[in-house]
Amino acid sequence: MDVKSGVWRLGLLGLGLVVIQSAALANNLSESAHPFFGVRLTALNPDDSRRMVNDNIAYPYRNNFESPGFGLQYGIAWNHHWQLRSYYDRIRMNVSEGQPNVWGHSYGVDALYRFDSGVYTGVGLNSTRTNQQRDPMLRASLGYQVELLDRFFTSLEYNLQSESQFTDHLVSWSLNYRFGRDMDTQTLPREFRQRRQQRSTQSAPTTRRASATPSRPVSTADSLAELRQPPADLPFAFNSAQLDQVWYGAVGRIADILMEKPSLSLVLIGHSDLTGETDYNLYLSQRRANYVASLLVEDFAVPAERIKTTGVGMQDPLIEQVGRSANAKNRRVEILFQTSDSSMSGI
Repeated sequence: MDVKSGVWRLGLLGLGLVVIQSAALANNLSESAHPFFGVRLTALNPDDSRRMVNDNIAYPYRNNFESPGFGLQYGIAWNHHWQLRSYYDRIRMNVSEGQPNVWGHSYGVDALYRFDSGVYTGVGLNSTRTNQQRDPMLRASLGYQVELLDRFFTSLEYNLQSESQFTDHLVSWSLNYRFGRDMDTQTLPREFRQRRQQRSTQSAPTTRRASATPSRPVSTADSLAELRQPPADLPFAFNSAQLDQVWYGAVGRIADILMEKPSLSLVLIGHSDLTGETDYNLYLSQRRANYVASLLVEDFAVPAERIKTTGVGMQDPLIEQVGRSANAKNRRVEILFQTSDSSMSGI
C-alpha cells in the first residue's frame, strides 16, 4: 500500500470513527448542541508560485479553480451560532504543459460563527500537501448555509488559505446531516417522568395530534395564579422547531392547568422572525406549534383533542423589527387558554 493510499484510508477510518461516536455524543450534549457529518466537493485555485517537480523540472499548476477535490467533514454546532468543524479533502492537482495530474490532500479545523441570515464566517488552521510540499496555513472562511429538512443542511463556502510563501483560494459545497435527539427520544428530567407516570394511571393519552386554525381566544396572562402562571410565549432558536429542555418546566405548568381544569382547551400559535421566505416561515411556525403540542400529548399525557395548533409565520410579530433581540423575541409559540364560552372565569 503506497503512502497516498494509506493517508486516504487512515482519513476515512478516522472520520468513520467520529461518525459512530457522534451518536453517543448526541445523548450527552446540551439540547442546543448537535454533531453533524457531511460530504464535500471542492475546487482549489493554487498559488501561482506552487510547482510540481518531476525529474528536477518544475511545472506550474493550473489555476482558475481547475483542481477539483472531494472529502468529508465532521463538526459540532454548539448552538445556532457557533460551530467547530474538522475536514479532510482529496485534491487532484491539474498540472500545465501536458504533465500528468497529481493527487494531494488538505485537512484542518475551523471555528465558525453563523449569523441569523445564514451567512457565516470563521478562522482555522489548515495543512495542504501537494507533490511532497506540506504547508501549514492560516485559513479564513466565508459561507452561506441553508436548511433543507429537519436534519439536513447545505452550505457554499469560500476559503482563503495563506502562509509565508503561498496563498491558495478554495471554494466548496457540502451536504450535511445533523445528529441529535428528536423530541420522541429525549429523556425528561426525573420529576417530569414521575408526573407522566402518575397521569398515565389516571387517563391514557391519545396519540392523535390536533392541527386546526382556531378563532382568536382570550389570553390568560392576567388570570392565572402568580406562582403557577405559565409563560405567555415559549421561545425557539433560529430555524429550529425544537424547544430547549430548559422550558420543560413551563410546559409542565401548562399541562397541570389543563389537567386541573377539564373545561379548558389550549391554543398554540407558532410564530417566526421577520427574516427569510414567507412560505418557509409559515411552515416553520406550524412545526413549532406542533412540537409543543406533541410534547404535551406524549410526555405530559394531555389529551390531544384539547389542543389546537396553527402557524402564522411572520404575520403577527411582537416586534416589527429585524435584529438579534427582535428576532429572538419573535421566534415563539404563543400560549393561549380557551373555555367553551371563550371566557376565562374560574381559573
